[in-house]
Amino acid sequence: MNSNRADMSFAITNIQAWEHGEAAGDMGHQADFRIIWVTAGHGVVTVDLQQFAYAPQQLFFVRAGQLITWKPGAEVHGFVLSFSAGFIHNSEPEFNETFYGFLQQLLNEVKMSISGAAETVEMQDILLKMEKEYRANNSWKTELLKRYLKIFLIYLSRLLESRMDLPQVNRNGEILQKFMALLEKHFLTEKMVTAYADMLAVTPNYLNMVIKRCTGYPASYHIRQRVVLEAKRRAAHSDSRMKEIAYFLGFCDTSHFSKFFKSATGMNFTDFKKELFYFNATAVA
Repeated sequence: MNSNRADMSFAITNIQAWEHGEAAGDMGHQADFRIIWVTAGHGVVTVDLQQFAYAPQQLFFVRAGQLITWKPGAEVHGFVLSFSAGFIHNSEPEFNETFYGFLQQLLNEVKMSISGAAETVEMQDILLKMEKEYRANNSWKTELLKRYLKIFLIYLSRLLESRMDLPQVNRNGEILQKFMALLEKHFLTEKMVTAYADMLAVTPNYLNMVIKRCTGYPASYHIRQRVVLEAKRRAAHSDSRMKEIAYFLGFCDTSHFSKFFKSATGMNFTDFKKELFYFNATAVA
């Protein structure tokens, strides 16, 4: 079982290579999740138009489809891990459920500092071993990389648990996983919690409670944010007008969409487009 790249659903590279377009190696846009660990240097990263300053021993968590702009400073070092949801799946259902609940919590955090954490040395050592194995041409390469990734995620989950009240997920994690998958599939047409509760055969109140327990936010929040995120992406990557975006997102009239957008973001769509234009101009400069 020899392979030059192990598995197209996993890649690890250093930040310098990623900055120069060697993007998480061979995955291109296939990654469901991306973890960026800055080990040295300072700069600015923008995730879905929200700017974060980064410093040594900070991690960023990005899901598929999110807009990310990296503004490196001098002498920036670190790792970029990219992998699909399927890569981490294994024969241990309990770990899969826990993993999804934990990973969704990380994605909600976006940024996490591990400065001063006792586990930092061990975690970095795991990534170095992972990078070495990824670049080698050994037998059982994919299986070993899966195990390294699992160990790394367990370390991360321990750090997260030590910093916040993260509940045990198990069954809740399964509901969260299914809800997020359904949301990604149906957010254009279904914007009410009731619809997702029906698909999952639970009550709306129960679904809101479970999702809030796992992520800190109810199901209704995730539905609203997913719709807003799509609106922002379409505004950023096309010349579509508000009317066209509203229609694409399933809104019958622009006034309803405009109120929805302002309620969710705190600004109206026109002001957002102006801010987006300014952001793009400064990013190019």
